[in-house]
Parts: sequence; structure tokens; C-alpha cells
Amino acid sequence: MAFYHPIAFENCVSINMVEKQSDPENIFIRPATLKDRDFIIEFNIAMAKETEDIDLDRCIVTEGVDCLLKDPAKGHYYVACMRKWRRSESCSSSQEEEKDVVIGQLAITFEWSDWRNSQMWWIQSVYVRMDYRRRGVFRKLFQHVQSEARRQGVGMIRLYADTGNERAHQTYESLGMSSHYKVYETENLAVE
Repeated sequence: MAFYHPIAFENCVSINMVEKQSDPENIFIRPATLKDRDFIIEFNIAMAKETEDIDLDRCIVTEGVDCLLKDPAKGHYYVACMRKWRRSESCSSSQEEEKDVVIGQLAITFEWSDWRNSQMWWIQSVYVRMDYRRRGVFRKLFQHVQSEARRQGVGMIRLYADTGNERAHQTYESLGMSSHYKVYETENLAVE
């Protein structure tokens, strides 16, 4: 089933965004680039509010996203995209072009395991747009990360979720993940 989003412009031009949502092959995963920066910032802010009821400081989030996008030693993002086709019809012609829309993300950061003598990847900053949830977007992101981790010889993938985020727990467990750890933290060590 296709969804059409009509947009009217002057000079006899109309544009429809066509999305083939029933086709799971239409969702693809790619490494994030600086062009995805604004999506990632918005998704991180939305995720913190939704999952932990935290209002993040946009300036700090922006600096943090920029650091990860610019320094691969710190980690990297993957984004899930939905391919849309843009049909433009004017009085004299009709054109079609593809456009990729970011619908989800996750970040990977690194940890060295002396017990395993290998690198571990931490999945962080998981977010899927509300209107694309329960469509296999996170599953595709996770499967892509697993494949990349195997290819690069990573020993383990880990993630943490807020203790009250039962829906996330169910999703992760349905993908075969489990945990016997409890994560502890302290904040604001750099602030005096």
C-alpha cells in the first residue's frame, strides 16, 4: 500500500511523496554522515524525553553528536532509511526522483574486554520514529550491527535500557539478547 502526501506549489506544479511501506526491503541501513546530524540530534532529544523523561540540553547534545560523527575512534552512528519517490508534475512534464528519509538510528561506542581479548560494541541512542515502530526497523538496525560486528571480529554487543522501559526490554529479548548485569553510574564528574 502506498501513502501519498500531496504538496501544492504555484506555477502548476504538484508533488507527491510515495512511500512503499508494505515492502520491508524499502528500509535500508547505512552509516550516518554529517548530513544526518539534525535528525540524530532531534532523535536523541526525543528518545531521552520519551524513555527517561529527561529534557536534554540541545547545545550539549549537538556537541556530542558532532564529536561522534567527526571522530570514528569514539564510535559511529547507523541510520535506518525509508526510500521514497518524489513525483513532480507540472503543466508540461512529469519527473520522478528518489529521496531517502531517516526513520531510525543507533550509535555504537567501544569498550575493550581484557577477559575476552577483544573489542565490545555498546549500542546507544536507539530511536525509531513513532510512525515507523513495530515495522522491523530496529530489527534491521540490530541485524546490520551484528553483521558488521562479526565482520570486524567484535567479541560482544551490549546495550542498556532504562529499567522502566519494558517495551524496549521485550524487543531486545525477542532478538536473543539477555543480561545478568546491573549498570551503575555517576554523573557530572567534569562539572564542579
